[in-house]
Amino acid sequence: MAWKDRHPGDQIPHDPSKKTIIVLGSGWAAISMLKSLDTQEYNVIVVSPRNYFLFTPLLPSVPVGTTNPRSIIQPIRYITRHKARRVLCYEGEALAVDPEARTVTFQDTSPIRGEGGPSTISYDYLIYAVGAETQTFGIPGAKENSCFLKELWDAEQLRSKTMDCIESAAFPGQSDSEVDRLLHMVVVGGGPTGVELAGELHDFAVDDLMRWYPELAQRVKITLIEALPNVLPMFSKQLIAYTESTFKQNKIDILTKTMVKEIKPKSVVVKDPSGATVEIPFGLLVWAGGNTLRPITKDLIAKLGEHQTNKRGLTVDDHMAVVGSNGTIYAFGDCTATSYAPTAQVAAQQGTYVGRLFNQMAEKEKLEASVEDLKRSKAELNEIDAASKKLLKASKFKPFHYSHQGSLAYIGSDKAIADLPFLNGNLDGTAPGPTEVGALDVFYGSIIVENESFIPTNGTPCIICSNHTNSLTDAMHRERFRSDVLVSFNPPLKLRPKDYPQLIQPVEFPVIRSLTAFMQSQISSGTIDAPDWKTVRVAKLAARMYAPLGTRMTLGDHVRVTRVFSDAFSGITSRKWEDSIKDESGWGDPTTAGKGVSSDDPQSSTVASEESRERLAEDLAEYQDFLTRLGIKDERIRRALPRAFLFYRILIRVVWMFFLLTISIPGLLLWLPIYLTTSYAVWRFKMSGPIWDTFDEIAQYKMVYGLAAGVTVYGLCLLVTWPVTAITFWAVPLLMWLTLRWWEDAISAARALNALLRLFLLGRHELGRTKVWRDRLHKRVMELAQQLELPEDPEAYFSRRGGKEKGRVRGSWESGSRYFSLKRRRKRDWNEALRWYDVTDYPNTDN
Repeated sequence: MAWKDRHPGDQIPHDPSKKTIIVLGSGWAAISMLKSLDTQEYNVIVVSPRNYFLFTPLLPSVPVGTTNPRSIIQPIRYITRHKARRVLCYEGEALAVDPEARTVTFQDTSPIRGEGGPSTISYDYLIYAVGAETQTFGIPGAKENSCFLKELWDAEQLRSKTMDCIESAAFPGQSDSEVDRLLHMVVVGGGPTGVELAGELHDFAVDDLMRWYPELAQRVKITLIEALPNVLPMFSKQLIAYTESTFKQNKIDILTKTMVKEIKPKSVVVKDPSGATVEIPFGLLVWAGGNTLRPITKDLIAKLGEHQTNKRGLTVDDHMAVVGSNGTIYAFGDCTATSYAPTAQVAAQQGTYVGRLFNQMAEKEKLEASVEDLKRSKAELNEIDAASKKLLKASKFKPFHYSHQGSLAYIGSDKAIADLPFLNGNLDGTAPGPTEVGALDVFYGSIIVENESFIPTNGTPCIICSNHTNSLTDAMHRERFRSDVLVSFNPPLKLRPKDYPQLIQPVEFPVIRSLTAFMQSQISSGTIDAPDWKTVRVAKLAARMYAPLGTRMTLGDHVRVTRVFSDAFSGITSRKWEDSIKDESGWGDPTTAGKGVSSDDPQSSTVASEESRERLAEDLAEYQDFLTRLGIKDERIRRALPRAFLFYRILIRVVWMFFLLTISIPGLLLWLPIYLTTSYAVWRFKMSGPIWDTFDEIAQYKMVYGLAAGVTVYGLCLLVTWPVTAITFWAVPLLMWLTLRWWEDAISAARALNALLRLFLLGRHELGRTKVWRDRLHKRVMELAQQLELPEDPEAYFSRRGGKEKGRVRGSWESGSRYFSLKRRRKRDWNEALRWYDVTDYPNTDN
């Protein structure tokens, strides 16, 4: 590999018959696209004001000397020199893009320039990845009196000014107030960049200045200013709280809800939460306040006219093509207006996707030429048919799908936080402790249609059925609903030709609209739709008080009950229980179908006043906050146990858990190679970039690699125990199966032990007071349920409705389920499903 890096070999020269791709930029998006692009099929030209790729996550470490600037850059020519065809690189800044003439004008902006002026080159495809520049919001003095942290030269300038402040503070004759001003470092912006820089400055003061400037190190002050209510709004509130507590320990001041009004040469004027104007002196101020469009991007938006109306950035389609460019310009990264966060992770995946897309486009063109050649040469029909099938497959361009791998942020003192799509989402750099399970991530899919070539293109009405059970639900959730529940719990809709002759071709548009409206109402009836997360949180608590999880009812009915309470707390014309289940019979008369599940009858409004419901919602939220702080579920308060019985159950859980863990050790040793193999395979799979239908692909990877590793482990066990193979042939799979059951039961016992310990530590008097509080709230909830016409006795009602006991109504001994019985396994699976649904914490923001 070292020889290949130093001696990349010869490259194919530019081919005039190939199409030309111009790449503007050298950031995450452009470089990822360039790495995945097969340059044998295109002539590629890269234009960028810098001739290197910058690893931006480590940029905050440069100003304090933790990281050397040369360690976080890679020359563009190193990347392009290892491509199959020669790639031209020009260090210059793009001045203008002409989408009509398909040209790009750029100019050399380096300190040393030749005699040549601006240059213009033509393209067949333009990769527009110029990124964004720092947003100052028009605040006076932001550009003149502050430092940015966007590019490498910003970090080097910040490093120089930081040392200037320290040396000036050490200069003799300085007053105490002037020293304090020079050593006050202010960071504006509470995003990851601002937080990481504040943490790095703290480490610099503690680790370096304490050693070389001991007389000044204790006087260094760091202040972080953020206009929003908290820092790191994209992270969970547990990680935000951990960051704020860490900064407090490190004596880093956090000023939230504070607006910067003006930046002077030696002070910053801010408006504090009370509305008062305060002037804060500083020696160094770093502005990390967000992104805005570059002038060339604004100019391109103006040139594309009515096709581009979003002021946040370029509007692109599902394949990252700029709308209005006729498929000749592809944009991604920070210069576009998408639903994704402007992060390096998003830009890298978008760039990789576009590179693969261009490879597929080249393959399609070659197959088209091949099919035409076969037809002209009058080849065999089977050859033409085989080539046509390959062409059809290559013509299906899958849209871009982002796969979030998590977010990281360094917060100083060798601590970091990670918001990951596993391990409950939160890692805070400390030993793991009992935490609430975060809200389930909602995965939005698309409607996937097989044989789309049969869909009429002339506007003839037709019905499209998705080939994935949740695809239609996903799409409607994305377009219409704000929900923490993805699946809509409804019976299957069966439309037989003999029962619905109006659906037989020719079909009229009113019939299609009627069926679509009915399907929308079906999905709506099983979806929690609320104006904010607080309403969802309160509604779910009210639903749990009315009918605790585990009552003889389906999870779909739990969702519908929650929606009834959600509408009541949202101030919507109240949805009655009978309204929420009335559409289960099926699609009917087109004149009545699709009216939705909400009633317009004024008689359906609730009897209770809006004020009483608002007070109930506030009291429920306060009660839930109290439970969340203690880490206790409402179910434990509802069925409060005597302390002696609590101690007895704690002792039983401890003994049972350690017994299960002990007998699981031999089986876990057999499962360990399988777990490591599947984990490594999935990790490698995720590192390959954006993948279509990721969750299904990961499940398939786990199944294939797990099966292969399992067979290998089984074969090795038989080989090692060859003299007693007749015994191990059955004993090994039996032990592995039992280990899974024991491990699940051990984890369940650990969860129960944690809950019981928290309840035991609460204290007798506090538990009694909480029980009284809960009983009063329960009485008010039941009164509201009666006004909403919910069944008075949910247990009896849902038993008559066809519900079956699924877990939390009676215990294992009481229900007579034995350890290896199917009934007990169903109870365990149902409890696991309810554990994921029984969520109490949601995001703070409503973005």
